[in-house]
Amino acid sequence: MRSLKLGEDRFIIPFNNKYFVVNEYTKDLIETLNNSEDLQDFANKKNLDEQTAYNLVSKLDNEIDDCDYYEANISLPVPLKIQWKMTMRCNLRCKHCYLGELSQKCLSRNELLKIAKEINDFGVMEVTLTGGEVFTVDCIDEIIKYFYDNEIKMVVFTNALLAAPHKEFLQSLENKDLIKFIVSVDGTEKEHENIRGKGTYQKTLESIKMLTSIGYKVSVNMVLNKNNYKTLFDLVGQLNQVGVSNLQLSELIPMGNATKDLCMNDDDFKLLQEIFRKIHKEYKTSNIFYSAEDDGTENEIFLLTDDKLQSFGQEKWKCGAGLGKGTILYNGDVVCCPFMENYKLGNVLTTPLNKVWDSENRYKFLKMIAKDNNGHRKCIVLRRYQ
Repeated sequence: MRSLKLGEDRFIIPFNNKYFVVNEYTKDLIETLNNSEDLQDFANKKNLDEQTAYNLVSKLDNEIDDCDYYEANISLPVPLKIQWKMTMRCNLRCKHCYLGELSQKCLSRNELLKIAKEINDFGVMEVTLTGGEVFTVDCIDEIIKYFYDNEIKMVVFTNALLAAPHKEFLQSLENKDLIKFIVSVDGTEKEHENIRGKGTYQKTLESIKMLTSIGYKVSVNMVLNKNNYKTLFDLVGQLNQVGVSNLQLSELIPMGNATKDLCMNDDDFKLLQEIFRKIHKEYKTSNIFYSAEDDGTENEIFLLTDDKLQSFGQEKWKCGAGLGKGTILYNGDVVCCPFMENYKLGNVLTTPLNKVWDSENRYKFLKMIAKDNNGHRKCIVLRRYQ
């Protein structure tokens, strides 16, 4: 298990898909738990009876998640999570792409490996590999293997059309849990291909099926627009057939190629909720996560799970840009948020990541976010376009 030492008897560790600051004893405890097949195995390794082990794990699970403590007391020397926009190359020209007109810009193999080493050497726990399209990067397998060998969790965001030639390499990696794939699918065949190009839909599903067949978890991301949201019910059925039950819905950001006429209106969002109910009634095995704008300051969270359609009320998620998350752009520039490149922190090819992260511009960014959000930490980029 990868960990980051903050100081004497203070470590950051991953636990239940989150990150926590703990002492060394707790770190050792969780490492033992993670490597144990069941509670009895865990108890034996720690020389505990099973009831004591159960009580210890329950207490740990209940008390470790104190968000206010972390936000108030933890100053990170480097971000826990990095989004790395590795390249501006892409094999598609999607109508809703916020990046606009892409180029063929990509760093050399040595430069890419230098950035990967910076990410590893300074304790980053998780990296999202995106672009452009990551599978246009010539040395992508080498980058993935480097992070894999250093136990850095990866999220690979891709259109998956170029994934097939990498099957043998991906299949050779034993711990499939270290890598999660998020594949873009924007409706059923007609609507998807209207956005991404003729012939792309079936090829994407074939790539998803390949990834799931060799043991990887695949989620699908769908960018909602006025023309594709009505296909959501049919799409869920088709995704289930290729082994995908997790679907996240993203709101369109009218930047780059995306125009405002693609944005959904209030009536569209009301109909979307009716489609949610229909999906829930028909497909009990599908998990759909969607965050809907409510009153301009808070988000309403909806989640379709196996047993019910839930509304969690007001969203408690807070944007981690500039706190625990950062973005490295295709040229090595580091920013807090990929939508706000004017707050550049430095370039990781010329300056160590920990020094870049300590840039004065990061603190200016955080002050701007606090002021513009009136104390909230939700996505101000989305709010500005709504």
